[in-house]
Amino acid sequence: MKQLSGFIMLFMVCATNMFSQNMPPVLTDAEWETLFPYLEKEDWGQVEKITSGYLKKFTKENENGNEAAIVRYMYLSGIGGQLGDNSIDKDQAMKKVKDLKGKNIITPPRTFRMGGMFNFFSYNEDEKKWSKCFSNRDKTSIYFFEYFDMSDPAAIQEDFMGKMEGKTLQLKGKINEIKAEGYAMPRLRIEYSGVVVWDVED
Repeated sequence: MKQLSGFIMLFMVCATNMFSQNMPPVLTDAEWETLFPYLEKEDWGQVEKITSGYLKKFTKENENGNEAAIVRYMYLSGIGGQLGDNSIDKDQAMKKVKDLKGKNIITPPRTFRMGGMFNFFSYNEDEKKWSKCFSNRDKTSIYFFEYFDMSDPAAIQEDFMGKMEGKTLQLKGKINEIKAEGYAMPRLRIEYSGVVVWDVED
């Protein structure tokens, strides 16, 4: 699945779930459509610039909603993408993400594979958490490693993960910690807490 299609699917789900939270959308269709071409081109500098502006539109009343969580993940992708592509250094990246701790995110749709590598949800036995390696489309640059501390202990049991195998999922959680690591291949390491499976597609 191309990253663009995942982000667009995420927006479509966001649009259908906005009113279930009794929250009118903050961003217009035109604003979303402005962003999508830069995601497709993996122009992470523009993704950061646009999503940074969008995040400023949210207030205390709606910054914890689904729409803000989706934009926040896109913003993180912009920062991680620039770091992985060596457009910014680790210190610059950390300055851009330092205020995100404790904020909610919703991931784009990704497939769960127990043995998955790039851009799949999988299970990390050492960490006892779900994980994902987010890379560019060509799998030549790693943008960040993600670790998801699932709120339900059953989610890391073999039976549950077996049922998720091959399904396309979206996860929702809170940013618990962000670090910049690596030298030859700098990237972010992001840990999330209170994570739930927000949506499932067969």
